[in-house]
Amino acid sequence: MRNDVHGSLCAPRIAAVMSGQVDFTVVTEPGKIKGEKAGLKAIMDMAKLNIPFQFTCTVTTGRMIRDNPNDVMDLVKAMTEAVHYYKNNKEQVIKIMQKYTRGQTRGVLDKTYKAYSELFVVDTVPTVEGLKNTFQIQASWDSKATKERCQERCQASLC
Repeated sequence: MRNDVHGSLCAPRIAAVMSGQVDFTVVTEPGKIKGEKAGLKAIMDMAKLNIPFQFTCTVTTGRMIRDNPNDVMDLVKAMTEAVHYYKNNKEQVIKIMQKYTRGQTRGVLDKTYKAYSELFVVDTVPTVEGLKNTFQIQASWDSKATKERCQERCQASLC
């Protein structure tokens, strides 16, 4: 089996699959839509599996939380408000996406909005289960991750 292709742009990854250079690739929602239009098939939609996982998260040190709790809470509040805005202002969000996605069609933007709207959770606090899954994967290349105590990493003071 050939390898997969990972990177920041979907088009080269889709082209690599279509040309037979690789068997599969991982893409974002817009890449999935473009791949399907080109005749490729999605074999797995990770977002629909609802696996607890800290796919993207914001991290800081315990010291930052202790020394600057107001700054940390302001960041958490801003992130929560951003998710709320995204979920409740579709047309404005689509206009913003249009501006920064280099000419995506309205159909792609609508499907992307829908996918991320379902993916984004209102409760943005990391979960112990999500951190356990993240550290389990990280442990395959970083032995320090096996020693992490997830309960201590979840800051109850931010909930």
